[in-house]
Amino acid sequence: MRLSHRLVMEETITNYLKAFAENDITDEEFAAERSQYSHARPFTKESLLYREIFDTIFNLKSFTSN
Repeated sequence: MRLSHRLVMEETITNYLKAFAENDITDEEFAAERSQYSHARPFTKESLLYREIFDTIFNLKSFTSN
């Protein structure tokens, strides 16, 4: 895959995930969920989405909760 195609694809995926997080996570859910993290607390809905995906894959939620 050429570099320009790869960059466009990455930007499209990033934009999609950002929009998905904004539409899927309410402000109330964001405030409640982010407060569960004492280390590297998510600062946007998108970062919360990535954190939840990572924690689900590696089963780390119990280690990062207060």
